[in-house]
Amino acid sequence: MSSVIGQARMLFAARGDRNEGDCHDQAIYSSVKRRPVGSAETTREPDEQEVFMNTQSSLTLNSKGPFVGSGHVETSNTRYRRIVARFASIGYPALSRSLMTRSLIFLLFALFSSPLFAQLPVPVAVIINRIDGPPGSILQTTITLKASVIMSNGTLLSSFLFAWTKSENGGPSVTIDGTASQVFDKPSLGTATYSVTVLGPALKTTFTVKVYDYNISFSPTSQSVLRGGTTTFTVSATLAEGSQGQPTSVTLDFPSGTTGGQLTGRPQILSLPGESSPFTWQSTDGVGVFVLVVRAFSGGFPKIASGTLNVFDYAITLSPPSQSVLPGGAANFTVAAIPIAGSAGAPDNVAINVDSVPPGTALSGLPTTLPLGTGGGSAAFTWQTTDAVTLGALVLQLRGTATTPAGSVSRTVSATLTVFDYTIAIAPNPLSVARNQMGSYTVTLSLFPGSPPAPVINLSLSSVPVGVSSTLNAGWLSVPGSTALLIAPAAPATTLPAGSFQLKVCGSGGLSCSRAATAQLNVVDAIVTTVMRDTTCNALPNGSDVVFYGPSGGLLKLAATNPGGYMYNVGIQNTGNTAATAGMVINLPPNQDQDNALLPAGSAAFTIWGSNPVKVYTSNPCAPGATDITPAGVTIQTAGGTVSQPLSTSATIVTGPIVIPVLNIPANGSVWVQIHNRYGLVGTDAWPATSQTDFVRAYQTRAQVTGGMALTNPIVTSFTETGKAVTAIGGYTIDLNGTTKGGLGVAVDALGATCTTPNIPAQNLTGFYLIPVPAGTASTVRLCSALGTQVAQQASSAWHRVSSVNWTSST
Repeated sequence: MSSVIGQARMLFAARGDRNEGDCHDQAIYSSVKRRPVGSAETTREPDEQEVFMNTQSSLTLNSKGPFVGSGHVETSNTRYRRIVARFASIGYPALSRSLMTRSLIFLLFALFSSPLFAQLPVPVAVIINRIDGPPGSILQTTITLKASVIMSNGTLLSSFLFAWTKSENGGPSVTIDGTASQVFDKPSLGTATYSVTVLGPALKTTFTVKVYDYNISFSPTSQSVLRGGTTTFTVSATLAEGSQGQPTSVTLDFPSGTTGGQLTGRPQILSLPGESSPFTWQSTDGVGVFVLVVRAFSGGFPKIASGTLNVFDYAITLSPPSQSVLPGGAANFTVAAIPIAGSAGAPDNVAINVDSVPPGTALSGLPTTLPLGTGGGSAAFTWQTTDAVTLGALVLQLRGTATTPAGSVSRTVSATLTVFDYTIAIAPNPLSVARNQMGSYTVTLSLFPGSPPAPVINLSLSSVPVGVSSTLNAGWLSVPGSTALLIAPAAPATTLPAGSFQLKVCGSGGLSCSRAATAQLNVVDAIVTTVMRDTTCNALPNGSDVVFYGPSGGLLKLAATNPGGYMYNVGIQNTGNTAATAGMVINLPPNQDQDNALLPAGSAAFTIWGSNPVKVYTSNPCAPGATDITPAGVTIQTAGGTVSQPLSTSATIVTGPIVIPVLNIPANGSVWVQIHNRYGLVGTDAWPATSQTDFVRAYQTRAQVTGGMALTNPIVTSFTETGKAVTAIGGYTIDLNGTTKGGLGVAVDALGATCTTPNIPAQNLTGFYLIPVPAGTASTVRLCSALGTQVAQQASSAWHRVSSVNWTSST
């Protein structure tokens, strides 16, 4: 087979329409029309290109379509052929969306002069994937090169091997590894010339592309702002050094999505070889990490960059929010910086500053910074006052400032320090007690003039003397307020040590023992005693006598079991080694409300009995050996005025104190005072029918010791009368001389009794009679002789009652 080497000049004019983003990895050929050799036909169909081939001529490819390159074909055919090739526009949207690339197709046509190929021209198609940018340019990336041998009738010939070479920026050609129809390569920036040779038919094509690259970036790549804050980012496009064939600009796209806020002024296009454009990013969507993505397009293939906005927030706290101190006192506070949950990008520290410090105060230990970061931090400090600080509520304000490249943001917090003052008063002061007495003070807290309300004050005692038990009823006390301080012998002792002592009461209000007062305790070297006895000095029974008077001028006096006569006894024992003098003021129990309601006007529950009812003895008058040493000058306050003994009446109502001005008490000796009194006697014809059937009445007799052995608190004798629900007529029979008469019978008409058949027979020799009757019974009571004759009688329109009297006495 003879060979002819022909060269021709080819012009490829592709359609000008192109769909942005379309790309293909295969060649599309239109039908080829042929003319006989030497034909004079001059007309051509649209989209056709003529290729002329002459022996030893060169082949040049030019395209105004998506790629501009150059190439040549070598062939052994010496015959002239005229080939017309038509290329349709290429468009594959699906491939464009996934790869965002553009395919450029090079078709080289060669004719073979052998009989096998004389009528079957064979083109070589080379396809480059991932093409971006202006015509004839690609964005630097890894590209795919495909070569195919296709018959003019569209038949794809297989089983060919290919040889690939590349020359970059005018440099030497280098072999691309592989003999397959498809290879991969990443060209350098600038120009790249590729050659592919079909091994066998010896077909070869060469083409050149321009390669460029650029970068898209955020500056800075990450920033932090406070929630609601605004910062500025800059997006830039920069051409890579050595690029050729680049576009004049790139198009920007900010995909929708969570950005954490609002973007203002974001650019749409950036020019090449380089341009930067700022925009603002405002936080509006809480705290956290927010990412903004930008995509740049230079013909289809995207570049991606991202920026991060870290949004944080924090709080400054002071705890406790308020405290109270006395002037000169101090309080400890804790300041803390706390990031809000979910915050990101918070600065490592927050600066702490004082906006204002109230006059008369100072701060110590306050930090200048606190950790913030992701966990925050805290520190304690002291707020100190001076003695001259103004009373009232003082406010401290602190400011925390967090600084980021986007700016500084502050948070403020305040705390209140209430400066108050108060006083402690103790009364009575001094307190004087006998050794066997208990005593009590009243401790009172009062606000200082101009002071705001105070907190609850803790009270405590110190300097308590040995042998003394001291107890505060309340350990915590509001201001103003008061409580009792009780004094007693310390167990197991039953008496206090004699002498003068001091007890310290401390109030703690922000400071230990911030305010204090001293209680003076004087223990008199004496023991006091008090006791109630009946008129014969016997212990009081459950029931005691009461006298019922008959009608005025009557012959009968009936003594019942309630009330009766009593002996009040009070003694002072001098336990010291020197003689002493004292005085005494005694007050009998006043009427209770029940007494005043039930007794006739002018009556008294207690009276004194006899012409000399007040006696003074050298010892217990109810014990053998007591000597009467009653001094002159004893006075008794009555309704008619102050009187002295002896009295003119047997029963005297006392309206005021009984005063014994002087009592001489020898060393280790004692004196006793005894007062004879009666209960419920004078001015009454017995308890009326409206009396209660049961009751409790409490009474106290008070003896105040004065003079050299003066005691602050009186000697108190307490006793209680409890009434029984018993209605009766009864009592002792007594003649006009007060002598008890026995051997008499008693008959109550209302009960159907007579002297012949008395309720109580005359055999009773004790002289005591008790006859139960229904409440409110009106009747005549008759006294009868043993012979059944009437001795005396009394009309009674009231019922009478027996009560029990329970006595308790104390000092």
